[in-house]
Amino acid sequence: MISRIEIKILFALAFRYFNLLSSYYIDKILPKPFELHFEATYRCNCRCVFCKRWKEGLKENLRKKELKYNEIKELINQAYDIGVRILSLSGGEPLMKEGILSLMEYAKNKGLITSVNTNGTLINKENVSKIIDCFDIIIVSIDSLNGDKQDAIRGFKDSFKKALNSVFLLKKNSKNNFIGVSTVLNGENINEILEINAFFMKKGIPTFFQPIHNNPANLFNVSKKEYLDFGLRLEEEYKKIIKNYIYPNRLIKYLYKDYYRKGLDFIMNPMSTINQFVCFAGLYSLFVDPYGDVFPCDICRCWMGNIREKSLREILMSRRSLHIKRQIKNRKCNCWLLCSAPVFINLSKVLNKNNLRSNKFVCPHSKSMENR
Repeated sequence: MISRIEIKILFALAFRYFNLLSSYYIDKILPKPFELHFEATYRCNCRCVFCKRWKEGLKENLRKKELKYNEIKELINQAYDIGVRILSLSGGEPLMKEGILSLMEYAKNKGLITSVNTNGTLINKENVSKIIDCFDIIIVSIDSLNGDKQDAIRGFKDSFKKALNSVFLLKKNSKNNFIGVSTVLNGENINEILEINAFFMKKGIPTFFQPIHNNPANLFNVSKKEYLDFGLRLEEEYKKIIKNYIYPNRLIKYLYKDYYRKGLDFIMNPMSTINQFVCFAGLYSLFVDPYGDVFPCDICRCWMGNIREKSLREILMSRRSLHIKRQIKNRKCNCWLLCSAPVFINLSKVLNKNNLRSNKFVCPHSKSMENR
């Protein structure tokens, strides 16, 4: 059954899809992204094997540079004014950001659909009702149903117990919220994906998975090689997942089936997915890090500006941003992230794939996170 929030998103997307495709065909860049991804903080209580952002959060000089409460509030106002209707939080652990629930309450009252990706370890009986009220979509990260394995992947003792408890608390207290579970597919848990899927679907909780990314420039830096080693049975195991995966409804299946089907190509050779779809980063979505730097997306760290120096609209309409967004059509980056690839794959279905450009794109404004 399709939830109320999914219907709301579907109608909003239908209008914005038309806007985006028109923009693509007439080759006119319009400053109306639909979704804003905001990294609230790099602070995190987990020490995941595939992420080093928590190390950034430990640096006192960088913590002081994080956007303050009123700056984030102004970001919300500016985002809404240019057409953003979904505000998605990530991190680090976004729930560690001071005042974040109050800010999301403000965003929701303004008319934004609010979403959060969390490790779930900070959600408890005392704050679950407030979290339910502040977020329309809540996705909790769980990478294994084996407690010891989950704790090893997340680098946090009892992370499995706390994350699982948070999922059930959220489901129990839900007010038509979309509650889901997200899994990072890696060499240590590929044979558990169907088990995770079946376990949560029996309880009415949809699951999603994305392949592990190893991108040191963005601090997606896998510290243990065994998590990148999928073994000789990779193709067999993955095809089994695709064949038996359970979707909560037809809408989710339609949006994600091609993303999952082509995910095997990304795992076997990430570069093979280049030009598998038209990238609408900077058009459909926008990305802001904890310090106010604006990028097209999480992977494409082509610096467009900083909201402390210019308004979001001014940044989007700057010559630099327009150049970056036009060049992104050539798509030479190779992400397969849940936050963007499924949407862009479906947008691309309307386009003539044979006309996808293949010119090499090297961003002239690249800003590595490691060089802060």
